[in-house]
Amino acid sequence: MNCTNKLSKDIFHDSNLAKMSCGRTKAEAIVKNVLASRSVQDFINVLKDPAKSSNFFSIATDASNHKNRKIFPLVVRYFDPISGVKNRLLDFTEQADETANGTHNLIKFSLDTHKLDIKNLTSYCADNANVNYGQHNSVFKLLQEDNKNVLKANCSNHILHNATKHASDGLDVDIEMIILKIYGHFSVSAKRREELKSFFDLVDAELEIVRHVPTRWLTLASAVDRLIQNWLPIKSYFKRVNCCPKILKKHF
Repeated sequence: MNCTNKLSKDIFHDSNLAKMSCGRTKAEAIVKNVLASRSVQDFINVLKDPAKSSNFFSIATDASNHKNRKIFPLVVRYFDPISGVKNRLLDFTEQADETANGTHNLIKFSLDTHKLDIKNLTSYCADNANVNYGQHNSVFKLLQEDNKNVLKANCSNHILHNATKHASDGLDVDIEMIILKIYGHFSVSAKRREELKSFFDLVDAELEIVRHVPTRWLTLASAVDRLIQNWLPIKSYFKRVNCCPKILKKHF
């Protein structure tokens, strides 16, 4: 906002826009106290109006770390007969308690605050941790005590990923380890990266190695795809380099 104000004064110097004064503090207050609350209230009104929606909705949440703070976004999904499926941020709460009871209480409090009936809740979406979908004391089980018709909407992609990962243990090669080793080999040395670039130039390809983070499992597919696309220059590099990790030397 600070940059926008200065730019507006230069571009629209003869307009009322040049008189606008809105720094970071004021802009934050407007977003938090005006725009956010209005946005939430608008879709809440739609959700409560039988003529505009079915009144039924699902919720999704996932604890997220921000430095030493634990943040819980709460997202609502519902169907609008005019514009289709809608995903809207209902709440954004800081809470240290990640237990099933703590998360369940947070959800209940948010729904009660916005006067949304938990009996209209259709499903609960979250990752596959025991705290969310465990057999006994879990968020899902607690929600079912409030509404027996609530359905599971857990992440099937993560289940498929875990199944594939365990199946790959039967292979003679550790694909994930190779991806990590290749990225690590070049990330610590600008000289190595420059040497690799010369091999990419020979095949007229753009140098880009995708980083895979084990805790972010969705990055593995894009990293493998990029390795396959650039297999020739990367293989050529490791066949000629003297200092090469043993696991890479074995496969190249």
